[in-house]
Amino acid sequence: DKPCFNTKQMSSLTYLAALAWVYIKMRGKRPGRGNNLNAEWVEELVKAFGFAWISNTVISLLYTWLASRKTKRLNVPCSNFGSKVLPAVIALDLDGTLFDDTSNISDKTNQVLSRYARAGGVLVFATQQPMSAAKRFLSKVPVSEQENCYCICAGGSILIHTREWSIRDVNVIPVDVITMIVEECTQDLGEDTWHMSIDGLNGWYTSNSRFFDIIDATMPGVGSKLKKFAIVNGNNYAKSLQNAGETKGGIRVLFISESIRWDTGAKTVQSALRRIHEKTGIPLEARPTGHETGFEVGVSGVDKASTLAKFCENVLHIGRENIVAIGDGENDTNMIKYAGLGIAMKNACKELKEVADAVSSHTNNESGVGIEIERILDSSDETALNKLLLNVKIKQAKHLEDTISKLSDNAEKLQSILSSALDLERKIKELQI
Repeated sequence: DKPCFNTKQMSSLTYLAALAWVYIKMRGKRPGRGNNLNAEWVEELVKAFGFAWISNTVISLLYTWLASRKTKRLNVPCSNFGSKVLPAVIALDLDGTLFDDTSNISDKTNQVLSRYARAGGVLVFATQQPMSAAKRFLSKVPVSEQENCYCICAGGSILIHTREWSIRDVNVIPVDVITMIVEECTQDLGEDTWHMSIDGLNGWYTSNSRFFDIIDATMPGVGSKLKKFAIVNGNNYAKSLQNAGETKGGIRVLFISESIRWDTGAKTVQSALRRIHEKTGIPLEARPTGHETGFEVGVSGVDKASTLAKFCENVLHIGRENIVAIGDGENDTNMIKYAGLGIAMKNACKELKEVADAVSSHTNNESGVGIEIERILDSSDETALNKLLLNVKIKQAKHLEDTISKLSDNAEKLQSILSSALDLERKIKELQI
C-alpha cells in the first residue's frame, strides 16, 4: 500500500541513472579536466541531466495526482460529498471549535464523531495545547481511543496516535537554542510587559504563573486547567528542562501580554530571531497561538497545516481535496486554507471567516462541529452541497494554477542552464581550436 520510494529517493535514482547512462555511452573517451574538458562529455551530461530534471518533474506531478486519486478509506457510500464518498480525513481544532466555552463536548457531537470513525474516516484533532493538556481534553472524546484517530499538539510540533498516545512525529528545539530564545526575545520585549512559558514533551515550564492568569481572564477556566501541567522552576530554564527529563530540548516558547496584541509582540522579536538563526542555523518564526495577546516562537514552517499535510500525503497518501477542516481561531488559518473544504465556526474570528470555504451557522456552544459533520454525512440540501463542492473545485483549480506556474518558472531556469552549458561548450571548442 505504501510506495517503495518517496519522490526524493526517486529523484536521486534518476540522476544516478543519467550519470550511469553517460558513462556507458562515453566509455573509452576521457572526460578531461580544467580547460581540457571533452566537449562530447559536456554535451551528453547536459542532455542527460536535463532529461533527468524533466523526468523528475513529471514523476512528481504524477505521484501527486495518483496520491490525490487514491481511494483508501474512501469506499464508504455518502449522499453528499464530491464523488459520493466520505471525506478521508476530518481535522478539528479543539478550543472554541470541538469544545464549548466550558471545555466540554456535547453528546450529539460525540455520537457524530463515532459514526464517522466507524465508517472508516480518519479524525485528526489539532490544538495549540501541549501533549499533557490535549490528553486531558480528549479523555472526554471516546472516539479518540479508536485506531483511526490522531492529534496534532503544540500547534503542529507533535503528532500523536491517540489510541496508544504515542508520538509519531515531533520537532524539538535544542536546550541551548531554547535558552537563547528566552534571553534574546525577553530582552527585546521587556520582562515587565510579556510573560513567558516553555512547552516541552513532559509539561510546561515557567517562572511566573501570571502567564496562566492572563489566559483565564479572556478564556475562563482554561488557564487554571493549563496551570496544572506547569512546572514553576525559577529562571534557569535549561536546568529546569534537563531536571524534568527534557534532555532533547523544548517544543516552543510562548509569550503572552496583558494588553498588547500578539502581532505587535511578534514583530518586536523578529531581529532577535534573525540573530539566533545566524548563530545556530535554525530558522525560527513567531506565530499566533489563538489568544489575542499571545504568540509562540517555534521552528519555521511548522504549524497545524504543515503537520496535517505531511501526515496525509506521506502516511495516508491522500490529497488535500479529500480533507475537511473546521476551526475558529487565527492559528487555524493555514489548516483551513490547505483542506479541500475549510469550515469556520460561527464564533470564529473575522480573519478565519474571510479565508474559509464556508461559515457554520452554529457556534461551539451549539454543537456546531457535530451539526456540520452530520450535514456532510447525510444532508439533502442540494443547493448548500453544490456551493460547498464549488468551493472545493475552485481551491483545486487554484492549486493546479500554482503548480503550473512553478513548473513554468523551473522550465525557464532549465532553459537558462542549457543556454549557459551551450556557451561553455562553444568556449571549450574555441580553446581546442
